[in-house]
Amino acid sequence: CTAINATVVHGIPRTDEILQDGDIFTADCGVIIDGLYTDAARSMIIGDPTHAKPIKQKLIKTAKMALSKAIDLASPGTKVNELSRVIEKTVHSAGFHVIHDLTGHGIGHTLHEDPHVLNYYDPHQKDLLKPGMTIAIEPIFAVGTSRIITLDDDWTIQTADGSLSVQQENTILITEDGNEVLTEANFRA
Repeated sequence: CTAINATVVHGIPRTDEILQDGDIFTADCGVIIDGLYTDAARSMIIGDPTHAKPIKQKLIKTAKMALSKAIDLASPGTKVNELSRVIEKTVHSAGFHVIHDLTGHGIGHTLHEDPHVLNYYDPHQKDLLKPGMTIAIEPIFAVGTSRIITLDDDWTIQTADGSLSVQQENTILITEDGNEVLTEANFRA
């Protein structure tokens, strides 16, 4: 799936939608290997990022920071909601709004498994990370609102107010002493 600017997730690539210099573009995809799923998303600025509006640069920087901080916490015995807490704090500290209806997730033999990895703190979520678990951590947030709408194609999701949005995602494996990022790659984002 692709997303451009106000499209949050599930954008369907179209030949009539031409990327412009300064657009925020997100590619969200996964790979299935030997029956096991991965999921990853990268948001980036099209063209020279230094020429983009500062708010777009801040969105990308904040998304990378929120994802990185959550990954740094992910180890056996850590409550999943602690990952959620650091994502929410990072996003809110930057002045942005978490999209509550879209979350990270467990992943393995299917794309979406338990536990949900929320992008906001829920004190009732008691799941613990354990060695061998795989989860997709994906901060998803927007500039103006946490409200989203689904377009007439019943798939594409955009911010309700048309404001910019961003998503960064990695699939990680919880190991005996920490984690391993399974979808790490060098991106120019």
